[in-house]
Amino acid sequence: MLILILLYLILFFILFPFPRQIRFVRNIDTFTPDDIFYSFLPDPINGKYMGFYRTDAWNHASNLQQVYMDSNFNITKTELKTHGQDPRLFQHNKKTYVIDNYLDNVHIIDVDNENRIKIDLPGKNFIFFSYKDKLYIIHKILPLELYEFDVNSKTSTKIYSGSETENGEYRGGTMGYVKGDIIYGYGHRTYGSDDTLSHDIFYWELDMKNLAISVNDIEKPAGSRKISDPTCVINLHGNMYIITAETDRVWNKTSAEMEYLNKIYKLE
Repeated sequence: MLILILLYLILFFILFPFPRQIRFVRNIDTFTPDDIFYSFLPDPINGKYMGFYRTDAWNHASNLQQVYMDSNFNITKTELKTHGQDPRLFQHNKKTYVIDNYLDNVHIIDVDNENRIKIDLPGKNFIFFSYKDKLYIIHKILPLELYEFDVNSKTSTKIYSGSETENGEYRGGTMGYVKGDIIYGYGHRTYGSDDTLSHDIFYWELDMKNLAISVNDIEKPAGSRKISDPTCVINLHGNMYIITAETDRVWNKTSAEMEYLNKIYKLE
């Protein structure tokens, strides 16, 4: 029996490994020092990754600017721009959506027609993923609070709410990526306040068969800033990379007062 359990665990970690380390590759060369939260779809389209970033990191009236990135991590922007904060991207039923991650006023925006759909949930940092033709939202991680969202009626329906003690430190970051019945992604663990505020990256995994979620902290890489928020994962030449938005203080100062960085790490 013990041998069977060990074989199961070995097989599980082969099929669903999570990187325990991330290695710095380079910074994204941004258009201005105030650009932040670069986020891309995981796979390239015609050799380029489509994404968005936030202009004016310190300004609540910031915009979302569309951008493309090539396999050498060089970026070019397009004409498409809309107001919003801290974008993330996902695809559902052959449509691409970008998230306007504004506190208590989150919207998803259809990239093709710029139609804005308000999410009828409080808070921010929601995790969206498309699974078996349905769109889901992880509203809270610990305990798991999971909703199904209908794009047409613009309504959310709670389908699961865990009973464990709430741990608000674990918050969303990337979108959910689907691997069979396993949904996975990366979030930021928030602790401290003001000058001691820190955001550390963690890995999460949701089993949709039994609606069980787990989290694993990832060792902070050398050279990363106190506040490190994961925005997306991309697949490139058989390797996986994670992109982060980083700084050393809360997001309310201009680049003349503090440095904003958008970093690329390799998942190992």
